[in-house]
Amino acid sequence: DLREKLNRKTFVSAASISYALTPLTAIGTYVETSHDRFTFSPIRNGDTLRVSMITTFARPALIFGTASVGYERFTSPASGAADYDGLIAAVNIGWGAPEGTLVKAYLTRNTQYSYDVALAYYVLTGVSLTAARRLSDRWDSAIFSHTFFMDYRPAGTTSSIGRVDRVFEFGGAIAWRIFARNCATAT
Repeated sequence: DLREKLNRKTFVSAASISYALTPLTAIGTYVETSHDRFTFSPIRNGDTLRVSMITTFARPALIFGTASVGYERFTSPASGAADYDGLIAAVNIGWGAPEGTLVKAYLTRNTQYSYDVALAYYVLTGVSLTAARRLSDRWDSAIFSHTFFMDYRPAGTTSSIGRVDRVFEFGGAIAWRIFARNCATAT
């Protein structure tokens, strides 16, 4: 039953500080602690500390978005899962051309709880690419591709067991603008 394996309350405390290097670029640090408490399976309770460096590029710049790379420490002593100490990342970067082309890239890496208690958690690595183009005043189009890798870590070890689930998604969309801020979309 997924309710017993995944229902949880998460308590988060976070702090950040940033410094504007230029009007379009800022750097900073982000620190977060979280405490996961499983309602029906308290043996899975876990605590996480994340420390990341963040760079932000404002929208008028040719390249815009946020890039964050850091360290995560995950512990769940009662579950028997080995601690995770490793690299995390969250990147959301885009490029926009004046004629209406937008290209965005996303990268994520962090830990997630597995529904399978024997596998404790997995390291999720995801890459997504999206391209959108304005075709006319009322028509827009887009294509996208997503790839996710879930590298499972069983209880008692920090190393991968060799089980890596992969998810690949791709597709496209077209949208017609009904009004300036409303549109109808088909994916």
